[in-house]
Amino acid sequence: MDEVDGVTGNEDRGGIQALIELIQTTRIPIIFIANDRQAVKMRTLISHCYEIKFERPSFLNVKSFILDICSREHIHILHSSLDNLINGCNRDIRKIIHSLNLYYKESSSTVSNVVNVEKALSTSSFDACMKMFSSSNISLIDKTNLYFHDSSFLPLLIQDNYIRVVPSMTSERKPIGTRQRIELISKAADSLTFGDICSKLNFTNGSRSLIGYQSMFSGVIPTTYLNGTLNVVQFPAWFGFMQQEKSTDRHLIELETHCSLKTMTIDRKEFNLDYLPVLNFLLNHYLHKKNIKTCLELMNNYYLNSDDLQLIFSMTSYRKLNLHNNELDTKIKTLLRKSLEEQHHRTPFKQININNIKPGLVGAREDDDDYNMTISDDDNKENINPESEMIKPMKPHPKRRRKK
Repeated sequence: MDEVDGVTGNEDRGGIQALIELIQTTRIPIIFIANDRQAVKMRTLISHCYEIKFERPSFLNVKSFILDICSREHIHILHSSLDNLINGCNRDIRKIIHSLNLYYKESSSTVSNVVNVEKALSTSSFDACMKMFSSSNISLIDKTNLYFHDSSFLPLLIQDNYIRVVPSMTSERKPIGTRQRIELISKAADSLTFGDICSKLNFTNGSRSLIGYQSMFSGVIPTTYLNGTLNVVQFPAWFGFMQQEKSTDRHLIELETHCSLKTMTIDRKEFNLDYLPVLNFLLNHYLHKKNIKTCLELMNNYYLNSDDLQLIFSMTSYRKLNLHNNELDTKIKTLLRKSLEEQHHRTPFKQININNIKPGLVGAREDDDDYNMTISDDDNKENINPESEMIKPMKPHPKRRRKK
């Protein structure tokens, strides 16, 4: 089973657990193939498998294998051209064979010269980031070309990995000390700051006039300062922070909407800074004192439900002096939940359980208490219009029978 590390997304949810259950029940040996060994989702699967690691073949092994193919296919190639092709493809045998086939089809049976193979081949953003940090003899133009391989994703990779680089020795062949490394990191951080300013101006104004300066500040200069050893290029953590920020903003809008009748004169920022910390402190204080009645009164005054209570605890947990919901006793949580279910919790908005709604408007109204109204006979007599008694209801049209 190939590409096991690609089991992600909603369509493959629970795929790793299904594979583990298959391992425990079947007697047929299964071979799982994965490229990303360090992935978080692979840790559970590896504990149920026997791991076999395969290293990338060496340069000499790849060269001898390609020369054997060339001799069988009657292709004549210079050794210097083959060396350039192998280095350009990063010892990827499939890519080397494909590129060799292209050069052979375009030229005669002799592949005399292969120039600039690296530019003609596709390079991933992670390999480009690794090369910009690790290559010491790379030129300025080559670094700029690597940056424009993916000018939107590569700056994030550089910004997330530049602090993990171990710089090489100086021109005087002296090892770099801690103080000098901190100075290089500071210079690289200043350069990345100017790169962010150029990127913001490019996107906000819709102008690409500063994209050359952005490539220098965000790519070339930081990798020149911190040129050395980088073990693994890690995925940018900015994407996780951005997703968390959007989720928090959505929850903040929900809380502000529920409390809007009590906090109509403030905006969302003031609600986050002034109201949420106080609500968190008071709710935690009442719950730790086992004062469930006062806690429910506070929730009723601000139209908060149990979900809002969890959101308040989670969104204000960054403060060190606050009490967290995890520290609450389980009995207090159970008592609070039962009290919320027993009392009639007033809310200015309608709470609908989507699972209980039947398909169609009529089914939804039948379950709604607002539509289940009973009218007495006296009310019916008072509301009868005398003119309506003279009006006869229309009879439904008879169904027409189809002719045979």
